[in-house]
Amino acid sequence: MYMKREMLVNQATVTWQNFMQDLICLVSAVTLKGGQGSINLPEIDEGAFVLGIEGGNGVLLVRDGKTGSWSEPAFYEISSASFRLQAGVKCLRRS
Repeated sequence: MYMKREMLVNQATVTWQNFMQDLICLVSAVTLKGGQGSINLPEIDEGAFVLGIEGGNGVLLVRDGKTGSWSEPAFYEISSASFRLQAGVKCLRRS
């Protein structure tokens, strides 16, 4: 379990670094510098055929309002489902 969390933190760190270096994301990056928190989801999987599902794992960091330092990572898993005319599969991976 510890190794999986450490790997998720490493993936989230690389994703964040890539995000901060991407010129297309510059406006969002500037906005986030003053933000109170950030959730990073380096892996998201989606699939659909009438019934759609989506899920991923991520790391949440929250900024301390007094010191400005970031918290220890909190680990989150997200998921959603939908029902409509749809078909497809998508896997997003950042490394």
